[in-house]
Amino acid sequence: MKISENTLANHLLASLPPQELSKIIPILKPCPLTRKTTVYGIGDTINAIYFPCGGLISEMAILADGGGLEIMSIGREGAFGITALFGPATSAHEVTVQMSGAGWCVPVNALKRILEECPVLTDSLSHYFNSWFLQVAQIAACTGRHTVPQRCANKLLSASERSGSTHLPLTHENLANALGVRRAGITNAMSAFERDRSIQCMRGSIEILNIVQLRSASCECSKCENRSPRRYTVLNGDLRRRHENNVSLSKH
Repeated sequence: MKISENTLANHLLASLPPQELSKIIPILKPCPLTRKTTVYGIGDTINAIYFPCGGLISEMAILADGGGLEIMSIGREGAFGITALFGPATSAHEVTVQMSGAGWCVPVNALKRILEECPVLTDSLSHYFNSWFLQVAQIAACTGRHTVPQRCANKLLSASERSGSTHLPLTHENLANALGVRRAGITNAMSAFERDRSIQCMRGSIEILNIVQLRSASCECSKCENRSPRRYTVLNGDLRRRHENNVSLSKH
């Protein structure tokens, strides 16, 4: 398989030096992400790692009454399933595709076999894995302390940045389920955003019209660098340069 623009649409893959890309590309498999598809159910064995190139994957904690709360969303900035590289290979949550997009997947065992030869990929996955815990903690704090409109704005901003699109195929019901709130609260928040001309609601989708205006309606959690996909891009670039410098020094 040749390196393509679609391969590099995933920021983790795009950050890799050519010699590491050449090792992972042969084991990557095209894996279109189709909206509403369940990637892993609770208790399922995580046997493949997904690298989205677009769209959005949602990880939901499901409660005994059937309700739930989104604890993580993954887009083109990262990967899902890397917990199987560093810990239990069983999904503790329900993982579904929230927005359709292209993607790649790789068997867990196949990826494990090449990690020793791919120090930048190993470091990138390790840092992304650690950031997962920071994001979950930030979302927990946001859920307990901030208003529904603020959290709704955060969700729209996050979905846009992670998917790379201002057109979001999300409904009020999708947002209510993700945030664990009543649909009426979402409707009120979205109506306010429309009056401010931050967004436009259409049947089955939302278009962000003014991202600056929408950001002003969010809370500080949306600005926290631990939740920003841009942070991973910068970090992965730093890891790559550090490794290249080490290789250069070792040759002298």
